[in-house]
Amino acid sequence: MKVYKINDYIPLKNSVATSGTFDGVHLGHRWLLQNLLKKAGECNQEAIVVTFDPHPRMVLHPEKTFGILTTLEEKLSVLEQTGIQNVLVIDFDIAFSQLSANEFLHNIIKEKLNCTKYLIGYDHRFGHKRSESYEHYQTYAAQIGIELFQEEIFMEAETTISSSLIREFIKTGKIEQANNLLGYSYIFKGTVVGGNRIGRSIGFPTANIEPLHPQKIIPAQGVYAVWVNLDDKIWPGMLNIGFRPTLEIATPHLVTEVHIIGYDGVLYDRSIELNFVAFVRNEQRFENLEALTVQLLKDKEAVTKILMV
Repeated sequence: MKVYKINDYIPLKNSVATSGTFDGVHLGHRWLLQNLLKKAGECNQEAIVVTFDPHPRMVLHPEKTFGILTTLEEKLSVLEQTGIQNVLVIDFDIAFSQLSANEFLHNIIKEKLNCTKYLIGYDHRFGHKRSESYEHYQTYAAQIGIELFQEEIFMEAETTISSSLIREFIKTGKIEQANNLLGYSYIFKGTVVGGNRIGRSIGFPTANIEPLHPQKIIPAQGVYAVWVNLDDKIWPGMLNIGFRPTLEIATPHLVTEVHIIGYDGVLYDRSIELNFVAFVRNEQRFENLEALTVQLLKDKEAVTKILMV
């Protein structure tokens, strides 16, 4: 897959485009992308996806806490898996946000991309403050020789898929529901940092994880079954997100730590990728380390059953 920025993009001879933030590249997005590829094939043209980084909400509303489903790197990886061959990444800033819908269609879709066809999602709005309707877009597109198409709504189990809904599922620990709408397991990457080694003393050594991207959504507190990608090898893991409330190991800040089942190496300063599979239980306080250990044995049994290892 070829990835371009505005200044290094050389227009394709003929292309069909779509645009959007595509945070998560979920099943609804992929429905749109499949139809983009289909339309490009029917016209014997190439497909190109225009996306934005950082997420527009992070630029337009920096005062509000906002979590993303995918970093740019992750988004591009999932886009490549869909079969998309060309992606233009636009650096989203305040100046770009001032473009009207008409200017976006003329300056970007027509002039920069040399597109003759432009496909948008059923609810997609663009341009300054997203204040105009699909009918406005049709008028502007027709004036500059672009065929505009609006895709139909895509639903999963009678649910309208959206990045906002998936974010809410993740924030509330409903990982399986989130994964069903994403079409893959939610990804979280980080670097292993030093801990207090309490877990090792009770037979459950853990790797404490510092997020690589501070804007990535951290799922709700609790214990999860995860797959751990370490040096391109996949390991089963049981992950805890919380404040470790049992006795002296309680912490004033949220901790993400994973026990990698079957692994006994040194992990400090190494990169690690977690793929969330299922929520196991809420975080809870135990009277002593012995009681905690008993529960961890139960958690391990539950996790190995979920992951079928």
